[in-house]
Amino acid sequence: MSSGKRGGLLSSYRRKTAMEGGDELTIDASCVLKRLWQGSMPPVEQALPAFSIIVLAADSYQPESVAWRGRVVRAPMEDAEPSQNDIVRALAAAREVATEIRRGGRALITCHAGLNRSGLICAMTILMLRPKATPDAAIKVIRARRDPQALSNPHFVTAIRNLWSSRTPTARR
Repeated sequence: MSSGKRGGLLSSYRRKTAMEGGDELTIDASCVLKRLWQGSMPPVEQALPAFSIIVLAADSYQPESVAWRGRVVRAPMEDAEPSQNDIVRALAAAREVATEIRRGGRALITCHAGLNRSGLICAMTILMLRPKATPDAAIKVIRARRDPQALSNPHFVTAIRNLWSSRTPTARR
């Protein structure tokens, strides 16, 4: 298996993002783009200092208090066909993440397993950061760097394609 895939040579590195006070912080996350990480539910008791913004996209994982120092963005949705409100929340979260990355910050976008809901927001973020990219290219990057099963929800893939095909490059930012 290549080093860019889950379980490959870099898998343990991807899950060890930082050291704090001699304690290793371990998370299930993969770097899908420079300063953009996609992963599963992060532990609430660890500070996660490597990230300046963390997105919680799982509707079942919205803890009230966390030890994270970065900004927390909540975009809860189910892993099902997204409603218009889900799309609006996902776009707003992606916009905040893209803005933070442009400022030099690091983002972690999460959901329950780190595959679909986080993949939706990651794909939107990639397309905002790289306006010339296509939805299929963003999906391919996420599947290659996070997991081949990422964005297996066909409703999310359709939403990404439909949304970006109807927008001009200027409106995508």
